[in-house]
Amino acid sequence: MSFGEIGNILARRNQMRRLDSVLAGLILQLPTACGSAAQQQRPDATTVSKAVDSLAAIAVRDGLSPALGVAIAMDGRVVLARSYGMADVSSGVRADDRTLWYIASTSKSFTGFGISLLADRGVLRFTDPITSLLPKARWHSGARADQLTLAHFLSHTHNLNDNAVVSSAAYTGAVPEARWPELLVLATPTGTNDLVYSNFGYNVAAMVIDTRQPEGWKRYLEQAVYAPAGLHETYTRVSGLDPRRIARPHRLRPDGSYVTEPFQKVDATMNSAGGHLSTLNDLARWTIVQMDSGRIDGHQVFPKSAVALSHQLIARQTRDQARRRWKGAHSPSKQLCRR
Repeated sequence: MSFGEIGNILARRNQMRRLDSVLAGLILQLPTACGSAAQQQRPDATTVSKAVDSLAAIAVRDGLSPALGVAIAMDGRVVLARSYGMADVSSGVRADDRTLWYIASTSKSFTGFGISLLADRGVLRFTDPITSLLPKARWHSGARADQLTLAHFLSHTHNLNDNAVVSSAAYTGAVPEARWPELLVLATPTGTNDLVYSNFGYNVAAMVIDTRQPEGWKRYLEQAVYAPAGLHETYTRVSGLDPRRIARPHRLRPDGSYVTEPFQKVDATMNSAGGHLSTLNDLARWTIVQMDSGRIDGHQVFPKSAVALSHQLIARQTRDQARRRWKGAHSPSKQLCRR
């Protein structure tokens, strides 16, 4: 690879970082709807939609990304949901309204909300010891499991490594979910008391749901979360879906073009911390449910108390870099508001 080709790739990455900053700025400006004065100053839906639509189209046109999916929700409705570019460059598949986007760690917002619904119903509490919620599990001798609560796992303050469970759950699928509790004994102390973001806590949360809901966490989320919110195109599986609908990962070539890479996820690795496919419309609806305290389409589909519980502050960040990234705190549905 020549120095010129390396320079092209670095320049493209810098452009993507600037695009991220612009999009983050737009997102940060939208919440100014709070308060009567701010409500009067806020741009209307048409103005916001045109600005974001233009930015996204330019980004794809200029090759900053092979595809983008953008949705905007304001005042309880979806004002823009549009896909740009190619979901699969090598096969010539365009991104459209039916494209399924892999949402990775945003999956935690569904799992966290599912737990919050159970807590709101009195089935469990965030303060319950994890040993009472998973009575059959064995823990590492240094884990101090008897001092850990469900809240520690939801807020990434359990201070345990996640190598054993997460390696299987997210990457290999070698260990069936029913056997995940057997891997907990391999979770050794990290040696820090910091809030350290990882998948482990939300894999443990799925294990907790499994003990309370005989249908298992996936079926429970389908019935208790997706269906009431009208999320009809949100999946925790790959099987049975048209593979051409899935937006594929891409690799940037030295000449600035993109080539499609394999989508590595299978059913066994579509896990509770990072394993959902969804359309833009479903994701926008999920955002409305969160912003409007469980209300959508003129109906209260979730108790306000459950939504408030899912937004409840559990732990504050302890590292400067993390404070900047996560705005200083963590709650069960915090992943939805990631910057």
